[in-house]
Amino acid sequence: MIQKVLPSNPLVAVSDNGAPITSDGGNVLLSMFLNSPVVSRLFNNVEFNDNRKNPRYAKEELLLQMLIQVIEGYRNDDVADYLTQDIEHRLVYAQNMTSQPTLNWC
Repeated sequence: MIQKVLPSNPLVAVSDNGAPITSDGGNVLLSMFLNSPVVSRLFNNVEFNDNRKNPRYAKEELLLQMLIQVIEGYRNDDVADYLTQDIEHRLVYAQNMTSQPTLNWC
């Protein structure tokens, strides 16, 4: 059995033992990809014009959340409120997902 621990959250591991997974179980693999050095270099090369005062979330975090939602198949940003409460997202991404209004303001 192969087992990999998430770089973003060492308490979460991926293993292939043939057991059923959640409908969003691919998030674990997506998180591993998004935390890879290749993606990190890509994000480091993106420049944001950020005029916000005292932002709670960095623009990079918001972009990452939007990418995650689109890759998962959630096309509307109104799903952000649901994902803020989703335990799997909290475990896999080891961060607070922002609410829909915050995504809309950015």
